[in-house]
Amino acid sequence: ALVPLVKETGALFILDGVCATAAVEEDMSKAYQGNPAYKIDIVLSGSQKAIGVPPGLLLLGFSKQALAAREAMERIPAYYGDIKNWLPIMQNPGKYFATPAVNMFYAYEVAMQTVMNEGLANRYRRHRVIARALRAALATYGMRALAAEDVAAPTLSCVLYPEGIDDAAFRKALAAKGVVVAGALAGLAGKAFRIGHMGNTTLADFRLALTTMAEVLNDLGHSVDAEQAISVLDRVCQEK
Repeated sequence: ALVPLVKETGALFILDGVCATAAVEEDMSKAYQGNPAYKIDIVLSGSQKAIGVPPGLLLLGFSKQALAAREAMERIPAYYGDIKNWLPIMQNPGKYFATPAVNMFYAYEVAMQTVMNEGLANRYRRHRVIARALRAALATYGMRALAAEDVAAPTLSCVLYPEGIDDAAFRKALAAKGVVVAGALAGLAGKAFRIGHMGNTTLADFRLALTTMAEVLNDLGHSVDAEQAISVLDRVCQEK
């Protein structure tokens, strides 16, 4: 819905895909509302999220219209990050512009083989299903996802604590047991945590996370049942 709104103004549509690439469809060839002019122009992403590579690579996708827009600019306040400087290298890797992170390229190649072996449609579906199942399981602990399910992300959830749970104590105890979640930001700091469910994570990972969370919550005086949560996780994953 956003692509036509932006494109109607004559602007380029730039998509932040950092937490989405390889987990959510980002089809730059798709014409929205059947209009060939209504397409995504630029995708900005990184290697460290749903692709599952260590951080270090900036991933960019440019449409022909976006490249033409860059060509029309005389100068921009960037050098290393200027796509115009990278195009000759992409066309002929034998040319030199800057020393590439070769080890990261090899890691990226292996990760993308994993992605393509799973199949994009299967991978997108797995992310959607596990995300929905994990949020349902956390709800049995009195933990409510901030976003409504119909607009919630398939790769990351911000989850509100039940009343009486101290954020710092919860995350510290969880980390001591080998499970790391991130604190919430800005006005939600101390009231919620963020948990990723992206990349090559599995149901086994989240069964372990739910079990560990239950141990911590019970230690903090909030009685929960890990078996019930895991049962919900598995049941939702099996639903059509």
